[in-house]
Amino acid sequence: MASSLDPAPAPDLCWIQEYRPRSERATSEREEQMTNRIRPVASRSTAIYLRCYPYDTVYLLDYWRILARYSAESGLGDATVFMDNGRRSTDDLTALADLTRAVEEGLCTTVLIPGPFVFSLDDAEAGAAVRRLEEAGCQVVEMPRPSFWNEAPELVAVP
Repeated sequence: MASSLDPAPAPDLCWIQEYRPRSERATSEREEQMTNRIRPVASRSTAIYLRCYPYDTVYLLDYWRILARYSAESGLGDATVFMDNGRRSTDDLTALADLTRAVEEGLCTTVLIPGPFVFSLDDAEAGAAVRRLEEAGCQVVEMPRPSFWNEAPELVAVP
Protein backbone atom coordinates (compact mmCIF):
# COMPACT_ATOMS: atom_id res chain seq x y z
CA MET A 1 0.00 0.00 0.00
CA ALA A 2 1.43 3.37 -1.02
CA SER A 3 1.78 6.07 1.57
CA SER A 4 0.68 9.63 0.86
CA LEU A 5 4.32 10.59 1.38
CA ASP A 6 5.58 8.34 -1.42
CA PRO A 7 6.82 10.34 -4.40
CA ALA A 8 4.43 10.56 -7.30
CA PRO A 9 5.28 8.32 -10.21
CA ALA A 10 6.85 10.07 -13.16
CA PRO A 11 3.98 11.31 -15.32
CA ASP A 12 3.44 9.54 -18.62
CA LEU A 13 3.53 12.54 -20.91
CA CYS A 14 2.69 12.75 -24.53
CA TRP A 15 4.08 16.24 -24.90
CA ILE A 16 5.85 19.01 -23.01
CA GLN A 17 6.64 22.45 -24.31
CA GLU A 18 9.32 24.19 -22.38
CA TYR A 19 11.12 27.43 -23.07
CA ARG A 20 14.88 27.16 -22.92
CA PRO A 21 17.34 30.02 -23.15
CA ARG A 22 18.91 30.30 -26.61
CA SER A 23 22.23 29.03 -25.23
CA GLU A 24 20.56 25.72 -24.26
CA ARG A 25 18.57 25.27 -27.46
CA ALA A 26 19.44 23.27 -30.55
CA THR A 27 22.72 24.41 -32.00
CA SER A 28 22.27 23.77 -35.68
CA GLU A 29 19.97 25.92 -37.79
CA ARG A 30 18.13 22.82 -39.03
CA GLU A 31 17.52 21.56 -35.48
CA GLU A 32 16.25 25.00 -34.46
CA GLN A 33 13.85 25.12 -37.42
CA MET A 34 12.48 21.70 -36.49
CA THR A 35 12.11 22.69 -32.84
CA ASN A 36 10.25 25.87 -33.72
CA ARG A 37 7.74 23.93 -35.84
CA ILE A 38 6.75 21.56 -33.05
CA ARG A 39 3.42 22.54 -31.51
CA PRO A 40 1.50 20.63 -28.88
CA VAL A 41 -1.56 18.58 -29.47
CA ALA A 42 -3.59 17.87 -26.36
CA SER A 43 -4.24 14.15 -26.64
CA ARG A 44 -5.83 14.00 -23.21
CA SER A 45 -8.80 15.93 -21.87
CA THR A 46 -6.78 17.09 -18.87
CA ALA A 47 -3.86 19.52 -19.05
CA ILE A 48 -1.35 20.95 -16.60
CA TYR A 49 -0.06 24.48 -17.18
CA LEU A 50 3.18 25.64 -15.55
CA ARG A 51 5.16 28.85 -15.91
CA CYS A 52 8.06 30.17 -13.88
CA TYR A 53 10.40 33.10 -14.23
CA PRO A 54 13.33 32.91 -13.94
CA TYR A 55 13.94 29.51 -15.48
CA ASP A 56 13.45 26.83 -12.82
CA THR A 57 14.45 23.19 -12.77
CA VAL A 58 13.46 22.31 -9.20
CA TYR A 59 10.10 23.68 -8.07
CA LEU A 60 8.32 23.21 -11.39
CA LEU A 61 9.08 19.51 -11.24
CA ASP A 62 7.54 19.37 -7.76
CA TYR A 63 4.41 21.16 -8.98
CA TRP A 64 4.30 18.87 -11.99
CA ARG A 65 4.45 15.72 -9.83
CA ILE A 66 1.84 17.00 -7.36
CA LEU A 67 -0.57 17.97 -10.14
CA ALA A 68 0.02 14.72 -12.05
CA ARG A 69 -0.69 12.73 -8.90
CA TYR A 70 -3.79 14.82 -8.16
CA SER A 71 -5.02 14.27 -11.71
CA ALA A 72 -4.60 10.51 -11.45
CA GLU A 73 -6.08 10.23 -7.94
CA SER A 74 -9.12 12.37 -8.75
CA GLY A 75 -10.00 10.29 -11.79
CA LEU A 76 -8.92 12.81 -14.42
CA GLY A 77 -6.25 10.47 -15.77
CA ASP A 78 -2.91 11.43 -17.27
CA ALA A 79 -2.49 15.04 -18.32
CA THR A 80 -0.74 16.81 -21.16
CA VAL A 81 1.78 19.29 -19.75
CA PHE A 82 2.10 22.80 -21.21
CA MET A 83 5.09 24.69 -19.85
CA ASP A 84 6.44 28.21 -20.36
CA ASN A 85 9.49 27.84 -18.14
CA GLY A 86 11.78 30.87 -18.01
CA ARG A 87 9.25 33.31 -19.45
CA ARG A 88 7.76 36.40 -17.87
CA SER A 89 3.99 36.77 -17.94
CA THR A 90 4.49 39.68 -20.36
CA ASP A 91 6.47 37.50 -22.81
CA ASP A 92 4.99 35.56 -25.70
CA LEU A 93 3.65 32.51 -23.84
CA THR A 94 3.48 29.98 -26.65
CA ALA A 95 2.50 27.03 -24.45
CA LEU A 96 -0.39 29.03 -22.96
CA ALA A 97 -1.51 30.03 -26.46
CA ASP A 98 -1.37 26.38 -27.54
CA LEU A 99 -3.30 25.31 -24.44
CA THR A 100 -5.97 27.96 -25.09
CA ARG A 101 -6.28 26.75 -28.68
CA ALA A 102 -6.67 23.14 -27.47
CA VAL A 103 -9.43 24.27 -25.08
CA GLU A 104 -11.20 26.23 -27.82
CA GLU A 105 -11.09 23.17 -30.09
CA GLY A 106 -12.65 21.03 -27.35
CA LEU A 107 -9.57 18.84 -26.92
CA CYS A 108 -9.04 19.86 -23.30
CA THR A 109 -11.80 20.18 -20.69
CA THR A 110 -9.80 20.53 -17.46
CA VAL A 111 -6.67 22.59 -16.74
CA LEU A 112 -4.75 21.99 -13.52
CA ILE A 113 -2.58 24.80 -12.16
CA PRO A 114 -0.59 25.32 -8.95
CA GLY A 115 -2.31 28.70 -8.63
CA PRO A 116 -3.39 31.66 -10.77
CA PHE A 117 0.11 33.12 -10.35
CA VAL A 118 1.24 30.91 -13.25
CA PHE A 119 -0.64 33.27 -15.57
CA SER A 120 0.55 36.51 -13.95
CA LEU A 121 1.66 37.88 -10.60
CA ASP A 122 -0.92 40.63 -11.08
CA ASP A 123 -4.19 39.32 -9.59
CA ALA A 124 -6.39 41.07 -12.15
CA GLU A 125 -4.41 39.70 -15.11
CA ALA A 126 -4.30 36.21 -13.59
CA GLY A 127 -8.06 36.28 -13.02
CA ALA A 128 -8.62 37.41 -16.61
CA ALA A 129 -6.53 34.50 -17.90
CA VAL A 130 -8.56 32.03 -15.82
CA ARG A 131 -11.82 33.54 -17.12
CA ARG A 132 -10.59 33.30 -20.74
CA LEU A 133 -9.94 29.58 -20.34
CA GLU A 134 -13.26 29.00 -18.58
CA GLU A 135 -15.15 30.97 -21.23
CA ALA A 136 -13.40 28.89 -23.91
CA GLY A 137 -14.98 25.80 -22.36
CA CYS A 138 -12.82 24.26 -19.66
CA GLN A 139 -12.68 24.02 -15.90
CA VAL A 140 -9.57 25.51 -14.28
CA VAL A 141 -8.64 23.63 -11.10
CA GLU A 142 -6.15 25.02 -8.62
CA MET A 143 -3.76 22.65 -6.87
CA PRO A 144 -5.24 21.55 -3.55
CA ARG A 145 -3.56 22.92 -0.47
CA PRO A 146 -1.93 20.47 1.94
CA SER A 147 -4.22 19.70 4.87
CA PHE A 148 -1.70 21.07 7.39
CA TRP A 149 -2.22 24.57 5.90
CA ASN A 150 -5.81 24.48 7.12
CA GLU A 151 -4.84 23.87 10.73
CA ALA A 152 -4.79 26.97 12.91
CA PRO A 153 -1.32 27.68 14.28
CA GLU A 154 -0.88 27.72 18.01
CA LEU A 155 -0.53 31.31 19.19
CA VAL A 156 2.22 31.93 21.69
CA ALA A 157 2.37 35.13 23.71
CA VAL A 158 5.71 36.87 23.61
CA PRO A 159 6.64 38.50 26.94
